[in-house]
Amino acid sequence: MYLVVFLFKFLFNVGKPIFISIKRAWATIIFRQTYKFIPKPVKRYFQKYPSITIVTGSTKNHYASALPFIISVAENLPNCNLIFYNLDTAHIPTTIKQVCALFGYSFKTFDFSKHPNWFSIESQLNQNTDRFYAGAYSWKPNIIHYELQNATCDYLIWCDAGNQISVSFEKKKLLNANEAPQTFYELIAQGPVTAFTTWHTIKKLTHQDTVSKLQGEPYLDDEMKMGGCIVLETKNELVHDLITEWKNSCNDPDLVAPRGATILNHRYDQAIFSILFYKYADKYGWTKHLGNPKAHITIHHDNNLVRVYGKCHYSNI
Repeated sequence: MYLVVFLFKFLFNVGKPIFISIKRAWATIIFRQTYKFIPKPVKRYFQKYPSITIVTGSTKNHYASALPFIISVAENLPNCNLIFYNLDTAHIPTTIKQVCALFGYSFKTFDFSKHPNWFSIESQLNQNTDRFYAGAYSWKPNIIHYELQNATCDYLIWCDAGNQISVSFEKKKLLNANEAPQTFYELIAQGPVTAFTTWHTIKKLTHQDTVSKLQGEPYLDDEMKMGGCIVLETKNELVHDLITEWKNSCNDPDLVAPRGATILNHRYDQAIFSILFYKYADKYGWTKHLGNPKAHITIHHDNNLVRVYGKCHYSNI
């Protein structure tokens, strides 16, 4: 009798975890087989992704690349909002405006009349020796600052219109053999400010007057930050302080475009942002050097368009 009870308890204690494991395995198999048939809109409703707004803008010379960028956002990040700024006072991109309306995106025109004349993009766009090349790009921090102040999302992302989103939230892709897979969300959520680096140093592409006024000498050998993709935590007050300081600095013509500065030796708003970013990173312990975004975001995808079409200069798009 005791032997029977012992055997029963032994089999129960050993068999129970085995039974549970088998049950869980079957449940997982059934779930995976049925999950793929659930419509994507239903999946996205229950998946708790952060709310994201992407801000972009272009003049007529980038309309041809802005359109596929907007479509790439709609295809890969369907839960994201997008705000497009028309930076050309003489043209209205009808097709882009219609596409924005189709996807429920916002279409705005930057009001250059509220800013100094040197903000103008078109008059200096192709003059590499001009001090205020492309308006010293000062319109960019002003747009980002305004949208950040009025943001209701979790993350605000500035993307140049020549970029392209290549991987969705659901997909994962190896950045390289030594890095773990990252989703788009994991890539952007690397700190209060996610800004990727270029292959140039601040010393190489920043005018000395700008370095001196910003006390950026400790960061001369650090890599310049990309201006083509900047991710911001909207609910972080330090981020607001950084962007406000960036905007105010870029509104000072002697700071953003000191005499002797050209696009060949100075990167205007990008140079100022890089120095300020490293100063804030040192002071508040932010991550300085981040993963390569190319697994998810193609920066300056418009370079491919230029090689194919010669010019991205279609004002009727």
